[in-house]
Amino acid sequence: NEHTKRFAEFVAKENSEILLVCAGIEAEIAELESKEERMEFVEAMGLTEPGVNRLIRTCYTLLNLITYFTAGEKEVRAWTITKGFKAPQAAGVIHTDFEKGFIRAEVIKYEDFVKYGSEAAIKELGKMGVEGKEYVVVDKTVCASFSNSNHFKKLASATISEKYNVDEIQTRILNGDGAPWIKSTCEDQDIHFQ
Repeated sequence: NEHTKRFAEFVAKENSEILLVCAGIEAEIAELESKEERMEFVEAMGLTEPGVNRLIRTCYTLLNLITYFTAGEKEVRAWTITKGFKAPQAAGVIHTDFEKGFIRAEVIKYEDFVKYGSEAAIKELGKMGVEGKEYVVVDKTVCASFSNSNHFKKLASATISEKYNVDEIQTRILNGDGAPWIKSTCEDQDIHFQ
């Protein structure tokens, strides 16, 4: 409408951006029970994704945040950190002991982790690197963090725009709806929120 156009012109002069989200559509999406129903509705509305996903990515960009994950055999946890954090700082978000006792991180590209499916396969192919305390955690990495207390965690950075489940996690974090982690089994990769 005319008001939106004038507002967009004003924002452009301020070297800012505008993000339009229809609260009514978002409310309808939120009421749908399954991911399939939500995506079907989104497509029927002529959209590629819910507006809240764009809102979350925009907020993370404006706040200079990224998400990484710790992953074990039975669960995956999402952690939000400031872009540019070094590996010890990122480990410290989990627990201060991890930051204090940090020694190194074995780093795997996210794409390799998805393609080859396991840490063992990646090691066998020689695609794992070792990084020290100066390593800056970036999107699309998987790393194992080692400390002098023998704590072991896998860290997986992922761009929040790449996977719908990551968008859903971010939505739940910002909405306060559920804890900022997910459980996943290796067999079927179903995602269940705690």
